[in-house]
Amino acid sequence: YGRSDFDIRHRFTVTYAWRVPAPTRLPGWLHALASNWQLNGITTLQSGGPLNITLPFDNSGTGEFRDRPNLVGDAHVTFNPLGPYLNPAAFAQPLPGTYGNLRRNTFSGPGLNDFDMSFVKSQQISRDWWLRLRAEFFNIWNHPNFASPSTTFGSGFRLTSTPDSFNPYFGNGSPRNVQLVAELEF
Repeated sequence: YGRSDFDIRHRFTVTYAWRVPAPTRLPGWLHALASNWQLNGITTLQSGGPLNITLPFDNSGTGEFRDRPNLVGDAHVTFNPLGPYLNPAAFAQPLPGTYGNLRRNTFSGPGLNDFDMSFVKSQQISRDWWLRLRAEFFNIWNHPNFASPSTTFGSGFRLTSTPDSFNPYFGNGSPRNVQLVAELEF
């Protein structure tokens, strides 16, 4: 009995696009420079996924290697990215041949806070040709996102940085990345 492995209680995702209004009363070249700008983005905020703390061996003697330890204290600690995510002293090995009292997926891992944005400048070159210059910012605020810690009893429950690839479950944990793009549409 316990939470589902996919139980993420809170998730907020918003996408947005704002075409900046063109200024009026500017000379020709300045009007061309200040016109046709757009701001786009995707923002995701979510709470952490469940953590299933398990023993690294078959303590119950049933042939299943997913037994859980006993919870003997407060597992929560003050957040420190260099320290343990959970208090290792709050868990104890049950007596051989017995099950631990810790329920499945009792704790939650770290959440996700991700802001990706782009700024686009479009410039018409001729009747059918447009040049688009785009600056794309991934994790624009350079907010650290951490993967869930190892959940094996005795591992120390330490956090690691999330991988550099986008994955909606584990998050985009890379540092701020910027890429510049030039497109020619005809």
